[in-house]
Amino acid sequence: MKKYIINFLLLVLIFHLSAQQPNVVSTLSIDAEDVSGEIDLTKYSLGQGGLSPEPMIDAHLPQLQNLHPKTIRFFIQEYFNIYPAHGKYHWDILDKTLDAIVATGAQPIADICFKPVILFPKIDENIVVPTSYTEWDNLVTELVKHCKIKGYGIVYWELGNEPDYGEAGGCPYKFTPENYLVFYKHTSAAVLKADPTAKVGGPGLGSYRSAIGDSLISYCGKGNAPLDFFSWHGYSDNTYDFRWNLRKVKGKLGKYPSLKNTETIITEWNGRIFDPNPNPNYQPAFVLEMTNMFHEEGLSAAAYYHIRDAYIDPVSFKFLTDQTVEDLGNMFNITPYFGIFDNQGRVRPTYYVFKCLSLMKGSQLAVKGMSGDVKALSVKSGKWINTLFWNFPAYKLSGKESEFILNFSNVEDSGYRVIRITTNGSCNNLVVTESGRIKDLKDNPLKLTLAPYEIVWVEIRP
Repeated sequence: MKKYIINFLLLVLIFHLSAQQPNVVSTLSIDAEDVSGEIDLTKYSLGQGGLSPEPMIDAHLPQLQNLHPKTIRFFIQEYFNIYPAHGKYHWDILDKTLDAIVATGAQPIADICFKPVILFPKIDENIVVPTSYTEWDNLVTELVKHCKIKGYGIVYWELGNEPDYGEAGGCPYKFTPENYLVFYKHTSAAVLKADPTAKVGGPGLGSYRSAIGDSLISYCGKGNAPLDFFSWHGYSDNTYDFRWNLRKVKGKLGKYPSLKNTETIITEWNGRIFDPNPNPNYQPAFVLEMTNMFHEEGLSAAAYYHIRDAYIDPVSFKFLTDQTVEDLGNMFNITPYFGIFDNQGRVRPTYYVFKCLSLMKGSQLAVKGMSGDVKALSVKSGKWINTLFWNFPAYKLSGKESEFILNFSNVEDSGYRVIRITTNGSCNNLVVTESGRIKDLKDNPLKLTLAPYEIVWVEIRP
């Protein structure tokens, strides 16, 4: 035991000493003609939590339009009251949310997780079979028809939200692998009846390891139902967890030739839910690290959870048990941290990361000389070159400051700016720290320093 304690103390000492010395990256170079491929990071977009029948994001439409999100995933939750009586439909409240999403320029990803009282008279997460599947099928078909007629442009229909968690995931269903397949078979057919061009998928798992996911892949892989995309969620500060999970899911899909074109979508993701990292610089860097990983691993799409924190009104959640509503209220009404806007509508620094990512669209340029914890993304769009650098320690104890010299080649004489994303700016989270002409860097190279979780954006403009 004594030997283990000594080894542990030595390890801590090594980390401590290494943290005292800057990790010097001698030179990073970007050649404007060294294109490594095309890139569009707007597909790693946003989602809005199922917290309120109100649109929630309508106060932020100009800011969201400026992010150019490709998609926004949202919940079709029971508080929209879209089926108040047999054969009666009520679309007005739902339409307000869809109008707001479409106004951002994004394509809605619709998650079907509602449970009409008329078809599910008892509040019980384990009751997942409607009193009439025929009536349920007709309801889903009419829902899709309505959205198509209104021109909302919904292509992706996700069938379920954390069906392995039930009410703990904020929705009234808790499925078994067997009854989820019945639900999926009925609901996917009802969607495609109204719109044969739609993409159906799910199950929006709380954990990719759930047997529900395995049974769905097997069921669809054998030709019993279409699976245009497979979706799941992730809440962890361990980016390696996400990378591993994605590879495992792709491996499961790869066992079936018929699923070779099935897309992979993480329809909710963020860091730890109950004990977020207290470092204010962490979350923006985490978003960059995750988005870069999604790109490297070939994830089809993602939805950061979420756009704006919103208060839970118990009156709107009568379709869940009182205990679940109380738990959700404690999470979202007291100390929420999820949104890029908080409960008061104030912008968080993460917003500016998504703004930078929206510019990562065009020809990706290779960044040579990378090492250590510093990562980079560089994209040429027309005559503009935008490059993001961030310092994301592989391990918390190993984080240290990094210094490097940045060289550009094959760039016409242009202006450049160095912009830092800060977390302490009271009126501006984007601070220009240096600017000049590219030609001046020949005799006075650009030198940058990044502390752990710091972000720098280097812009070259005509």
